[in-house]
Amino acid sequence: MGPVLRMENVTKKFGDLIANNNISFNLNCGEILCLLGENGAGKTTLMNILYGMWQPDEGNIYLNNKKVYLRSPRDAIKKKIGMVSQHFSLIPTITVHENITIGKIPTIGLSPFLDEKKSKERSKELAESCGFSINLNLNVESLSVGEQQRVEILKALFQGAEILILDEPTAVLTSQESDELFKIIRSMTEQNKSVIFITHKMKEALNCDRIIALRSGRVVFEERVSDINLEKLTEAMFGKSSDFPVDEKKEIKNTKPVLELKNIYAKDERGLDVLKNISFYINEGEIFGIAGVAGNGQRELAEVIAGLHKNTGGKIYFKGIDFTGFSPKARRSNGIAHIPEERHKNGVMIDLPVYLNLILSMEDRKPFSHKTILNYKEILKFTRAMEKDFEIKISGPGMLVRYLSGGNMQKLVLAREFSTLPEFIIASQPTRGLDIKTTNFVREKLIEERNNRKAILLISYDLDEIFALSDKIGVIFEGSITIVDLKNTKRREIEKMMLGIKNDEIDTKAAYE
Repeated sequence: MGPVLRMENVTKKFGDLIANNNISFNLNCGEILCLLGENGAGKTTLMNILYGMWQPDEGNIYLNNKKVYLRSPRDAIKKKIGMVSQHFSLIPTITVHENITIGKIPTIGLSPFLDEKKSKERSKELAESCGFSINLNLNVESLSVGEQQRVEILKALFQGAEILILDEPTAVLTSQESDELFKIIRSMTEQNKSVIFITHKMKEALNCDRIIALRSGRVVFEERVSDINLEKLTEAMFGKSSDFPVDEKKEIKNTKPVLELKNIYAKDERGLDVLKNISFYINEGEIFGIAGVAGNGQRELAEVIAGLHKNTGGKIYFKGIDFTGFSPKARRSNGIAHIPEERHKNGVMIDLPVYLNLILSMEDRKPFSHKTILNYKEILKFTRAMEKDFEIKISGPGMLVRYLSGGNMQKLVLAREFSTLPEFIIASQPTRGLDIKTTNFVREKLIEERNNRKAILLISYDLDEIFALSDKIGVIFEGSITIVDLKNTKRREIEKMMLGIKNDEIDTKAAYE
């Protein structure tokens, strides 16, 4: 028997960005295939193509050795392909049964209305075949996140899915719910259904049958879990180190701590612990790099320090003062700057002009305003100075930010944050999506601030960047941080720590039991 699915030479571009680059793979009957890779590797794009949400620019899809064209999710469903995304598509105010059967296409020649008794029996049978029970009469809003995910799976199975795509399914689950999910998946494969499991977590990958790793839109690794070579997989995930030219770091003497975190805990929107007993300090003239695979608490860590996310335990000290209860505005006015991970969403206001974006959070200060009246002469003078110093390419101060390139938008964010003369800078993914020239510009600016005795927290998924810029490194995994002794720790060891691999000799079959 051949594979149930083949994707051959699939390429997908978004402008100049190549999200998928000549990707080929197959899926066998009754198999759990893991698509492993960091955020931005191209996993979700590839699966959106398989589910008919996007069409490939090049390449073909075969189901049971027959070429198919999937122009919409409805086409995919007809071909027995189902997908459960991170963000559920359930209607919370109606029942489980109604959610499972909603949109079900009636068989031609029969009544357009589903037989409720038979459809409930079918739903119950599907749930039991997967090893779980659920009350079909409850409203979805009363269910836990894990139970809602089961409803999504039942919905796909009710529609006849033989191939099920699960996109980062454990991102919203507790550890216990994740274990239960794998039991459900195994019971499905025992019924000859096939599962594509998208993740960036090694724990989930090692619970699958086969792993395909993607990096920068390409397949860089493929092997059965039973035969896996963790050394090769780690190298495939992160690649080989590259050197980037950065300004020379000056030796900073007589330093003292600027920021200190003591036993910080925080929960996510589901009430689950996302930061666990985080403690570290950052000195003047020091870049502390946080290395880790996306989704291990980096965003929450940055937001807790900036005052945008409430911590549930521990203390934050800034220059020896307890800042734990300070508002974001108070933290900024006292010398904390923040370069957010998502510049479009949190770094700028895209429908405001450049000159207003440059004074955001400073609009009530001199010389930009006096008694609530803006001083446009000073604002424009400041804008021209920032345009020159940070090499921001604009048609004029009144240009809307939405028309800036990603690099110029990031330079604007840096210009605003650094102009506040901060003593501590949070830099989250400061070079993500930038070209080489702009990347080097941003890195040089960070080194310049560091050489001027500024303390910097650098959060980056780019390990080369962490090594190039950092004076010390902490590895974050599942919300906990381990401070690394750089003199006695090799790069490959840090990469394995990022994946939760504790030593070279682990048995992949029992690595996370």
